[in-house]
Amino acid sequence: MWIASSLFTTMLAAQPTVDLIPKPVQMEVSAGTFTITSATVITSNSTEHDLAGYLHDKLKRSTGFNLKATTKATNTYHIILEVNASLDLPHEGYRLTVDEHGVLITGKDRGGLFYGIQTLLQLLPPRVYSDNLVRDVIWTVPFIRITDYPRFQYRGMMLDVSRQFFDAATVKQYIDWLSMHKMNKFHWHLSDDQGWRIEIKHYPALTTKGAWRGPNELLEPSYGSGEKRYGGFYTQKEVKEIVRYAAIRNIEIIPEIDIPGHSRAAAVAYPNLLCKSDSMGLKVATPVSEDLIWHNQNVWCVGNEQNYTMLKTILKELAGLFPSKTIHIGGDEVNPYFWKHCSRCKALMQDKQIKNTSELQHYFIHRVEGILHSLGKQMSGWDEIAEGGSLDPTTTIYAWRSAVKAAEAASKHYPTILTMGSYLYFDMAQSVNDRGHDWAGLVPLERVYSVNSLKDTTFSNDSFRSVKGVQGALWSELLNEPKRFLEYQSYPRIVALAEVGWTQQAERNWDDFYTRLTRTHFQRMNYMGIGFRVPPPAAIYRSGFVSLTLPFRSADIHYTTDAGLPTMQSPVYHDSIHTDNPDALRFRTFYSPSLASIAVTPVRASLGIWDIQGQTASVQKSWNLMPVFNKAGNWDITFIPDSLTKTLSIDQISLIENGTRIAAARPQAYAGNWHYRLEAPAYDTTKSYTLRADIKSTIHTRGTVHIQLMPYLTPVTGITVNMPLTRQDALPLLDYNFNTTVSCRGNANPGDALTFVFASPLVCKSIVSVTGKPMLSLFPIKHGHLEVSYDGMHFEFASTYLKGIASITPDRPVKAVRIVIDGPTEDPVMVIQDLRIE
Repeated sequence: MWIASSLFTTMLAAQPTVDLIPKPVQMEVSAGTFTITSATVITSNSTEHDLAGYLHDKLKRSTGFNLKATTKATNTYHIILEVNASLDLPHEGYRLTVDEHGVLITGKDRGGLFYGIQTLLQLLPPRVYSDNLVRDVIWTVPFIRITDYPRFQYRGMMLDVSRQFFDAATVKQYIDWLSMHKMNKFHWHLSDDQGWRIEIKHYPALTTKGAWRGPNELLEPSYGSGEKRYGGFYTQKEVKEIVRYAAIRNIEIIPEIDIPGHSRAAAVAYPNLLCKSDSMGLKVATPVSEDLIWHNQNVWCVGNEQNYTMLKTILKELAGLFPSKTIHIGGDEVNPYFWKHCSRCKALMQDKQIKNTSELQHYFIHRVEGILHSLGKQMSGWDEIAEGGSLDPTTTIYAWRSAVKAAEAASKHYPTILTMGSYLYFDMAQSVNDRGHDWAGLVPLERVYSVNSLKDTTFSNDSFRSVKGVQGALWSELLNEPKRFLEYQSYPRIVALAEVGWTQQAERNWDDFYTRLTRTHFQRMNYMGIGFRVPPPAAIYRSGFVSLTLPFRSADIHYTTDAGLPTMQSPVYHDSIHTDNPDALRFRTFYSPSLASIAVTPVRASLGIWDIQGQTASVQKSWNLMPVFNKAGNWDITFIPDSLTKTLSIDQISLIENGTRIAAARPQAYAGNWHYRLEAPAYDTTKSYTLRADIKSTIHTRGTVHIQLMPYLTPVTGITVNMPLTRQDALPLLDYNFNTTVSCRGNANPGDALTFVFASPLVCKSIVSVTGKPMLSLFPIKHGHLEVSYDGMHFEFASTYLKGIASITPDRPVKAVRIVIDGPTEDPVMVIQDLRIE
């Protein structure tokens, strides 16, 4: 009995860890393994010959095995690939069996067989993904039985190649990575204001003129393209090759030509597509919005009948290049300003009894829909195309603005794709410390994985049947830098998206997914050559110690104690670090010498909570500051309620030293949280400190209190302005809030200036002026310099702005600092941030 029990235990222990992503529907692991050797044979029917070749090439690169491929059954150890349309599984489903005889993969269809091959590759050691020969590896596969199929028929990713251009090789690599994660749609955003990226033979100027931007081009530089000729496009030959490459990998390419808006690149090549420039309305009208899309015409004229002839020619060429049943026409963020002032558009509105510009846009969309149908294609577009009138029931809606917009489209039974910006826009920053947009909020990995629209009460059970799938989107405004930022923004968020789209909702669990991801799939991505985002540790300071929460088991963390960027040569973190200067520590996770996380600074542990019942009178609450308060200076205090309520008010907080109030602060601008800037005049290690607040709410309220030392000095400062600010308000530069900024118009003249004057001469180590939008680096000062004055009257040159940053290292107290413009920029504005003073 002991022998049998021990043998059973040994067999269980011998079963390898199987970390498949996406997680399959059913999986049964048995004891034992099959080993792929040079004698293994790949057997397939002639119809699956290309997939046999795909697997052969994939294995040869890493294993070195030149496996024999045959259409005849053999008695040797084999990998059998077959398609069986009668398999009782949904579209793209497959069954995979590994036993002592070899591997059998049966797909419901060609797509199912391809995905079975992807599962087989994941069952092998991760180094199978290496493009270089790997030695000293036994290529074993566990005995296993898998039945698998996708939750959604549409599992997509969109890449914008207009703002930043990516060559054909990069696009093919991106498609290859998608296919390895069982994604089956590649939405190719081929045109926008900043570039037209596909050859149209009938209209060659679309690429000879519309694909390039720079000082001597019709399109000005933008999004970091610099003062040089920048751009590119895909020839029709390249497009056909990319489509062929994707088809082998079961990926359908859905092309997008964005119309009627976002069309400035087309308009500079063919200006006649715009509203009439001789229209009296356009002559006398002036755009009043500060929104940047208002300052250049970028919208097709709806009233120009020749435009529909031009579009039919363009779309006909497009239809001939892409086998996809659908062509995406954009339709988002259309600026109606010029339509309102165009004589042709107004005449059309009168003739067709069109009441407003929403209906006018629908008229345009409906015409394009008809053109596509005449070409044998269906139309798809962003959720704005569903406004202003009804569409053909085959038209697909990509809901990007919200789940509500998705539900509206689904309720009308339009095929609907979920691509909500607040969950699935991968140009959004992944943390407060990461580069990226934040207009839709932060989109970290866990938020992507949390997408579950069945939980959303905006969908009825009936309407949800119209939801065909999910799609991520990566707009490329910020992908110019740093190096490999395309990969950093994409992965591992695409891995989470892949499991959202493939795995049944009941089988999805965040902790389980994250374990599979970090334990094994990070290795796979590393060998795939993906420069994925490595998660940083979480560093907390409390009671004189900094402690880390590792981002995953066995993470390699290096740190510095002088605020420098950690490298592989920096000390390795093993245990809590005792320090009286936590703000000088920096920590990074290293996955490899070339793959590391962003650096993080310790944050102070939460002070605690408040929890009060609703009443009209204020309730005084106090929190012990001693574990986290360790020096004089300026401190940020934030009260974060568990749920937003307008009845909560915290009018003042106080710093208490040995029972005596020594400092107080009132709230700054309210944005959901109550935020204070508290100046602590002194700190004495022999005394005790508490924070006190008077909290009032007529309903029950609960939340947490956080405190952080401000990283920079905040001296009392005045400001004088001699430059054209967009809003005539310089006060945001004086609040030392680095999320508030001031914008100077891009056409500022040389010599225009903005001067910071300190109330008293300032003793400091450095003063840094950072320009450009926070987290984005867009719209910096490109032609300017910084000056310093030590007496408030005489200024001297300090430094030139490089990549939007200029700095001063003063050798004596500073009275004033001046930002000077040396020349205009091609950008519409230059964004100025608060000074960073140390």
